[in-house]
Amino acid sequence: MKNILVPTDFSSCSNAASDMALALARQAKAEIHFMHIMVTPVAWAQLPKQKEKNFPETVKAIGRARGSLLALEERARKAGLRAEHFLVFDETNDEILLHLKHYHHDFIVMGSHGKKGVRDVLLGSNARKMMRHARSPVLVVKRPVKEFKVRDVVFASDFGKESEKALSAALDLIKLTGAKLHLVFVNTPGLFEESHVTIPRMKRLAAACPKDAVLAIVNARRVQRGIDMYTAEVNAGLIIMCTSGRGGVKRMLQPSVAEAVARSSDIPVLIVKVK
Repeated sequence: MKNILVPTDFSSCSNAASDMALALARQAKAEIHFMHIMVTPVAWAQLPKQKEKNFPETVKAIGRARGSLLALEERARKAGLRAEHFLVFDETNDEILLHLKHYHHDFIVMGSHGKKGVRDVLLGSNARKMMRHARSPVLVVKRPVKEFKVRDVVFASDFGKESEKALSAALDLIKLTGAKLHLVFVNTPGLFEESHVTIPRMKRLAAACPKDAVLAIVNARRVQRGIDMYTAEVNAGLIIMCTSGRGGVKRMLQPSVAEAVARSSDIPVLIVKVK
């Protein structure tokens, strides 16, 4: 975690993500970039300077956005961090992904709307896009967190070979926070698996984990429900999941499962794309 990107629209949930990213950056001594995407009535980057006066409200909005970005950058610099800010104009609808390719960010922190206990709340379109397409881990945050202090982390997986990359990200955060790691497999009626098949896979990955890591198999109607139940039971402060872009992938590697967990959970959810 050396270079963190924080896309922001300056809403309350984006501010929560900025707080979380700053806390993580302080602990990891990482560089942090704040990025705001503006939708303008014309292609602003190509607009001649003399014509900007024809759009006074847009000029004011740009000024406010620059001020907010500068304030975030100043917060980071006062904390002793290297920081930059970027104001970009939405022309391709993929500005964040283009930015990632250029700056090689290895971690993304995003805010998302939603309240605990409210079903079918929507993730923001940018958060969904990042969860599905970004190659860097994406941390989805819903509520303010001034300090990143987590005692228990749930790593939910099917524990196949694809999970190793996601486990590496989990272990990085475990080292950073000193939290206890819970390796969780959810058995559902539609995709039931006997424990003598599951446990060897879990133990294989557990060999790389701290000795106090907990292995748990949860029975539930749906994967999301099983993760929510276990997270509440151990009062976890973070959920880590991996997804795969491969078609036909079963169980927890489906992006839709990770999105369902991110919608339902009130605690941060880290999504790591494995392929």
